[in-house]
Amino acid sequence: MERLGDSSQGVTIDESVIIPYSVAEKYILGKDVRPRITALAHDFNSVPAAIREIEAVLERTHKGEPDYIVRDAGSRLAAAQDSARTMTLLLTIVGTIVLVVGGIGIMNVMFVSVKERTREIGILRAIGAKKRDILLEFLLESIFISVTGGITGVLLGSVLVPLSQYVGFEAVPSIKGVVLGLVFSVIAGTVFGYYPATKAANLSPLEALRYE
Repeated sequence: MERLGDSSQGVTIDESVIIPYSVAEKYILGKDVRPRITALAHDFNSVPAAIREIEAVLERTHKGEPDYIVRDAGSRLAAAQDSARTMTLLLTIVGTIVLVVGGIGIMNVMFVSVKERTREIGILRAIGAKKRDILLEFLLESIFISVTGGITGVLLGSVLVPLSQYVGFEAVPSIKGVVLGLVFSVIAGTVFGYYPATKAANLSPLEALRYE
């Protein structure tokens, strides 16, 4: 038989053994099993007519009892696409929440750093450092923290992805995912570190030097 390249609910016809149904019923399945029948239409346009014909035959055979389900490849594809969109939405929401929580953590760390280094900021301003220099110093520090976290996440992901197959979940790593993770790390460090850096840059040199 020619390869079909399709699978039905995890069963690939190309990798199946085909035997007469009477033989399977007698030696393998028994008479209490509910079989799965795979039908192949002539072309795509004849699928609806083939489905109606199959439903008519099943309705006569089962005497009107709806204890069967007729599915076509298009409905399976639509269901898979809906599931993929739902999973993408959920992962996006989870990723956004994690990003915001991580950003708030970076902001808190930077606020503590600014408070602990207030006197240092006053000395820098006293010897000629401009507001822009102070802003860049703390902003780069925030970006460094976030990028370090991003690199750590990428390394952990490279370890966990091969292990995911042992729990029945197959993940495919990609360079695009790594690049996006690092880009979002830089964005998070810039966005959430800008306000603490601005606060440090706007400190009065005299008040900063008197700070204990």
